[in-house]
Amino acid sequence: MLAVLISSVFFIMLSSLLGMPISCTHTVIGALIGAGLSGLAASSINWKKFGTTVASWFISPALSSALAICLFLIMSSLTLGGHVKSLYWRLNFVCIISMICLTFSAYMIITLAVKDKSELIFEIALPATAVVAYFFTRMVMTIAA
Repeated sequence: MLAVLISSVFFIMLSSLLGMPISCTHTVIGALIGAGLSGLAASSINWKKFGTTVASWFISPALSSALAICLFLIMSSLTLGGHVKSLYWRLNFVCIISMICLTFSAYMIITLAVKDKSELIFEIALPATAVVAYFFTRMVMTIAA
């Protein structure tokens, strides 16, 4: 593990000195795979987990971009350039965006706290968090408006 840390630090420092933009996460994963291949057989590495990690590097930006594009198109059509330019829709979109942010934050906290109980997260905690976030945001926006 010390070899992984040292090689990651040196590679990140060298890349920074040369002006190359790199990801620390990718560097550490690469160092872990390199250390695993040098010290163990290739069959001892969990390639399925590695493939899932690498796939998440590509899937996550694509899905978040698609979600951002959809939200932007809905918001801009109803508030900015569309036919409905009311304060009601603007407040609703602030509520929706706040609800999404709070739900994702709660998901991360719950995932860290309860790693083996994934059915609890998807069946109970996330819907409850979304409802609480929605009502909290509506309350704040009602007071603010």
